[in-house]
Amino acid sequence: GDDGPALSAELRRVSAIVTDAAGGIIFADDVSETRIRRIDPVTGVIRLMAGGGTGTGERVSGELIRLDGVRDLDVDRIGRIIVPSPGTGEVRMLGF
Repeated sequence: GDDGPALSAELRRVSAIVTDAAGGIIFADDVSETRIRRIDPVTGVIRLMAGGGTGTGERVSGELIRLDGVRDLDVDRIGRIIVPSPGTGEVRMLGF
């Protein structure tokens, strides 16, 4: 699970994977109720970055936001996670 060793985590269905500048692995898990998670390259700890909530709209914090059907991710040069939303044309930028 979150905040524990990635090798012990149970994942449902990974739909997108990218790496950040620090070598972290960022991925979308569970397409129906997408959660964005990151595995720290040094510690191997997996952490929830966004998703799993019910919030919508702008300025909703990462863990409170609802993300559905994420199939693609990117990371910009300053480390924000870019999440295109299929069907709506929206693009979310998650900054940490």
